[in-house]
Amino acid sequence: MPLIAPDHQLTPERLLEIGAGLLAELRELREELEVRREMGPAAVSRLWTIRGLLEDTERLASARTLAELDPEERALVANLLYDVTLVGAEYYKMFIARPGEPYPTPPIRVPRP
Repeated sequence: MPLIAPDHQLTPERLLEIGAGLLAELRELREELEVRREMGPAAVSRLWTIRGLLEDTERLASARTLAELDPEERALVANLLYDVTLVGAEYYKMFIARPGEPYPTPPIRVPRP
């Protein structure tokens, strides 16, 4: 289910605001995903995989790019940012975090229309 429905009634400015907020949350998550000494090769490899996905998504949806998109594209990019951030947090929990270890979870704030 997308964060922003295809039939939304959001203004272009609100879409830009939502996208910028989601981009900031994606950056926060990426910054928390650091290699630790005790990680084995498989965990390090998985960490670099998810960091790569987050970094590529961040570059694709940079603030400048968001401002240049039409409203429909802004909604699509906002949905992508939301989905990738959630997947990144889940991927970390499933494949990288040690049992019982707290893991970074971005404060996903669902923007109000």
